[in-house]
Amino acid sequence: ECQRKAWPEHKVSCQRVDSVENDVRELLKAGKVYSARERVRQLPSPNKKLDAELEEQFSLGIHSEIIDGAIRVESVGDMGRGYVAARDLQPGEPLLFDTAFL
Repeated sequence: ECQRKAWPEHKVSCQRVDSVENDVRELLKAGKVYSARERVRQLPSPNKKLDAELEEQFSLGIHSEIIDGAIRVESVGDMGRGYVAARDLQPGEPLLFDTAFL
């Protein structure tokens, strides 16, 4: 109860704690499921709660993410629109993440 009373003054100065968990949740909010999954894989030990949040996002539907700004969609002359490199790419580097759908 005392925390509820103090919240109006505290929220003005409250700082967000930087943590892997907060990073993953921000990535999930932004729809970056691949990046969130990769961040979870960097944890020193499994985190069941974050794993469950990731699985929930996957179960909600189709996800697509351009990874690390590697490519972009733009006009490709007479062929219409397509993916082009946005920066120098490395062999084997992941570019695009899409979930399968039926």
